[in-house]
Amino acid sequence: MSLGRALYYLLWRKKYVFLLLLTGCATATLVMQLSSTTPSKTDILRHDHYNLHPPKGVGYSAWWEELPNGTHKTRMSVRHKLFYNPHKPPSLFKEWQENVKTSCTGHLVAYAHEFVHFQYIVLDRKYLEGREGGEQIKEVINQSEQVEYHRCSYGCFLLACVSRPEYYFNNDNHLVSWYEGLRTTKRLPRKVNKTCKQFTIMIVRYEYANIYHTLTDFYNAFLLMNFFNRTQRDTNILIVDGHPRGQLDPIWDMLFNSSVRISSLPRRTLFTNAVWGMLGYNSPILLHDLEEIPLIEEFREFFLSSYNMADNHRLDCKHLSVLFIWRHDYLAHPRNPKGVVSRKIANERELLNFTKTTYPNFSVRGVQIDQFEFKHQLQLVTDTDILIGMHGAGLTHTVFLPKHATLIELIPMYWIYTAHGHFQAFAKWRHLRYISWENGIDANEVEEKYTNIPTGVLHGLIEKAITQMCRTQIHSTPAEVASKTSYVPRS
Repeated sequence: MSLGRALYYLLWRKKYVFLLLLTGCATATLVMQLSSTTPSKTDILRHDHYNLHPPKGVGYSAWWEELPNGTHKTRMSVRHKLFYNPHKPPSLFKEWQENVKTSCTGHLVAYAHEFVHFQYIVLDRKYLEGREGGEQIKEVINQSEQVEYHRCSYGCFLLACVSRPEYYFNNDNHLVSWYEGLRTTKRLPRKVNKTCKQFTIMIVRYEYANIYHTLTDFYNAFLLMNFFNRTQRDTNILIVDGHPRGQLDPIWDMLFNSSVRISSLPRRTLFTNAVWGMLGYNSPILLHDLEEIPLIEEFREFFLSSYNMADNHRLDCKHLSVLFIWRHDYLAHPRNPKGVVSRKIANERELLNFTKTTYPNFSVRGVQIDQFEFKHQLQLVTDTDILIGMHGAGLTHTVFLPKHATLIELIPMYWIYTAHGHFQAFAKWRHLRYISWENGIDANEVEEKYTNIPTGVLHGLIEKAITQMCRTQIHSTPAEVASKTSYVPRS
């Protein structure tokens, strides 16, 4: 048989093979054309141009697991979702995208003078000075707060770049010193002690023992995770401070893939995909005058789902749930060795008994909420219809209340002229009902920062809350229910 006849026979009998080859060639050509296309500005803003996903074959948490004792890898469960629609991003995300400075061939991308994304940056601990952190509070009583913040000298960060571009950061910001410590070089060192190929947010915590200010850090990291189209499963937190161990530390591991203190790293660590996180004090949460902040309901969902908690509490006006949050003295950080706090209620037992007697069908509880594990705190709050407490960090739990709930905030005389819009702002952003009472009688203020709350005042506050919640439940449209804010005259 001639060669030509043999080829004809093969193609006739195996024509589907030939068609398959043609299809493969066409597909390969199309892929080559697409891959050679210059990325548009839109593509860059969507972060696709920077190849943010981990390389194939890199298992999640692999680098954290190899670290010394004390580091932690969280469970994986269902943590693969974004908490917003990328096709309808929050306005804040658009502002960040429109205020971008790209340098060093894309290895340094700075956003809105608030945070920076890096590809292939080396952290060298030789040029960082500060406490290791993680000690028991009693071991470091009266320790200066300044030693708990790491000082970054020139060379603490290393980036392959011709020169460091001029840039500034908003407000009094630790990123200023980090940027001053960023050294550029033609090429990175060949030898590093560890390589992290996963998305990592580097943060410094201020007022780490205070749930309100810690929540600003959680929220900022949550926003950055979504902005860069990451999920909980592949977002890691590097804590760049030396604070002692705090009650809120374990929450980081529940919310993200992992968290690790900088003291657990070897001398040189290469991060292929890292972000210098936003300063907590620059969080949208501190802008109380804003009518809304991005993704606040999604942030609540993010927390509850991280703790595998259902959101199924419904309003039942015949059997309401009332939760008092008490403020008691407790040791939270080294600078307050006696643990003394202000804005405490003097007649807690009287208020609790009065409420139980007046509303026998209600569930009424009073707790010092920070004494519980955080999951139990969430369980208490998500089952609450009326939350009552003195102005203080515990009212941060307003973020986790059911959507129909009411917050009653009590303010002592000596705190009236101190800024206290924190929790009213949470209620506004979440469209909850908010009622406040300010003490106007000297006799109600007693020693050691205690305040007596008259039972008549409490009765009026609870009645107002019931009226607002239950009347709107029956008679109002959803638009009328939103953001009911009331003030009770001083007494």
